[in-house]
Amino acid sequence: MVGRLPANDATLIVMLAGISSGIGLLGNIWLAGIFMMLFFPMNLWLVAILLMLIWLAGQQISNRFEKIRQPMKAGGVADDRD
Repeated sequence: MVGRLPANDATLIVMLAGISSGIGLLGNIWLAGIFMMLFFPMNLWLVAILLMLIWLAGQQISNRFEKIRQPMKAGGVADDRD
């Protein structure tokens, strides 16, 4: 696994944690990701872009489930979690 990664493990882990934290704090995937990419080697940029795309896909899936769940709440369906 280590041989397949474009840089050493420590740099990769710091980049992934930094981009994830930046996205969480700023709330904007592309702004945080691109800003953080500037601080890391170019050979890790592909991994950073993949992380941003995965985060974006997860956000869209979450929004889709929330849209499905809202009409069920309004329709009188009992929800034990609320």
